[in-house]
Amino acid sequence: MKSSLPIFAGVVLAASRLLAQTQSLLPPANSTGPPAARAGGASDSISGDALLRRVLAAADAQASIAAKVRQKVELNGISLRGSGIYRQQGRGPGRLLRFELELETGGKPSIVQQVCDGKNLWIFENVTDFKSLSKVDVVRLRNARPKSSAHTTASTWLGLGGLPALLTNLEASFRFGPVAESRLGELPVWTLSGTWDKPRLLAMLPDQKAAIEAGKDIDLSKLAPNVPDRVVLHVGCDDFFPYRLEYWRMQPASKDGKTSEQDRLLVVMEFYEVQLGGPIDPREFVLRPMDLQAADRTQAFMDKLGLQEVVPAGASKLPPRR
Repeated sequence: MKSSLPIFAGVVLAASRLLAQTQSLLPPANSTGPPAARAGGASDSISGDALLRRVLAAADAQASIAAKVRQKVELNGISLRGSGIYRQQGRGPGRLLRFELELETGGKPSIVQQVCDGKNLWIFENVTDFKSLSKVDVVRLRNARPKSSAHTTASTWLGLGGLPALLTNLEASFRFGPVAESRLGELPVWTLSGTWDKPRLLAMLPDQKAAIEAGKDIDLSKLAPNVPDRVVLHVGCDDFFPYRLEYWRMQPASKDGKTSEQDRLLVVMEFYEVQLGGPIDPREFVLRPMDLQAADRTQAFMDKLGLQEVVPAGASKLPPRR
């Protein structure tokens, strides 16, 4: 079964090709302690689901977002740490985007770049001396439709809408509980934790359908190894910006029946030095010319995401673009 874990396609693709592992970890996820009580705090008046909708609306309404990024991925026995930049400008289908990550691989750095100019998503990878350039027609992806409700477009969130698209997927996939107040360093944040909603669980754990539908306890250890059982989001109290996103997985009990006191952090992504609404150089959204022929991966992305072309009645399907 395909995983619906909403993480960056470029990072996952790079991880599958890397054999080297990094040993260093990002700082602990939790904050240095609870902040002073805030009058009218969100934790007293708003649910996690409602707060996420407000965070999504704020990210979608920004004229621009410029930030630095740190990311740690721990999947399939491969550990990766990376840092880079995120750029977002404009609203709607023509939104311009840039995500760039340099991965630490124990030797020569590996680079993943994704640049969306509003019409095409350009993907450049330089992974352990292997270079590739790909192009994805995001207009075709936006105009396509899912073959079934079980598919998600989150794994190409950059090409299909950037940070707002990632937040949209969280809203569609998880149900969030009460909001807690905490800190990320000196930054006061609201922390919300979510678990898979019922339709996602039914798709991932069909053998436990009766328990899921009845609202009974289910065995989340049966999820695929690279799928989290919960997501945690840390949001700025003043600007509603999602500064840190974490995907967690409960550790299975050992052979002697003892449960682990520490869950496993599968993916963590942090935005820092965030600038909202400022000018961004248009050249940021142009991939520099390089001596590589771009491979058209539009159809491959359509197949991976479970999308199909919308063909008007009586019309014949066009062949794939070359």
